[in-house]
Amino acid sequence: MERSGLRPGDLGSGAFDKNYLYSAIREGIPKSAMPAWKDRLKEDELWATVAYIQSLATASGDTAPMVTTVTAPVGDTFAGPSAAARGKDLFFGSTGCGSCHAFGGRGAAVAPDVSKLPKEQFMAAIHSTRSQHVRTIKLKDGESFPGILGGEDGGFVQVFDLTAAPPVRRTLEKTEIESLTPGEWKHQSVAARYTHEQLADVVEYISWTIAARER
Repeated sequence: MERSGLRPGDLGSGAFDKNYLYSAIREGIPKSAMPAWKDRLKEDELWATVAYIQSLATASGDTAPMVTTVTAPVGDTFAGPSAAARGKDLFFGSTGCGSCHAFGGRGAAVAPDVSKLPKEQFMAAIHSTRSQHVRTIKLKDGESFPGILGGEDGGFVQVFDLTAAPPVRRTLEKTEIESLTPGEWKHQSVAARYTHEQLADVVEYISWTIAARER
């Protein structure tokens, strides 16, 4: 029987980045019926599964209803300085910034667009201790978790559970939700996984890419 609030996403929607899919299949999804397959599938089998899932969207012609996730073109190269190149790799790591933020044609558009933030505010935003977009979502069964609200469809609402990276898209019945309050989740909890130098490289990647577009 399917657990309330943990309905599977539409794999044919095209809403999942390849790195997200790989991480979810390999490690499983916390608090869901999705198990980890890292002990049952070889590396090439994991990636073959990812490729098959992404092919479903192409076959169906569907587009993502809630999340925009796209990947860079095959053969795409980065012409920026070495610090920006390191920042790009960090940004799009399997549980990096790109698991929540879309930028430069890649990533998941769950959280705000970083390209709209002034350069001088990047580091402060990374170390922010409060997010205006995150809510504490409390369910009537007692479960409580930090999340970002997605779209609504009739009696259902999509939320992105930030309990663990990458965020998990969940579909909830509105009647399951007891309350939505300002969240206590801190972006600093993510930033703490990186050194100051690594975060500086991420900022360099974002700022260099934005400047290159404007040239």
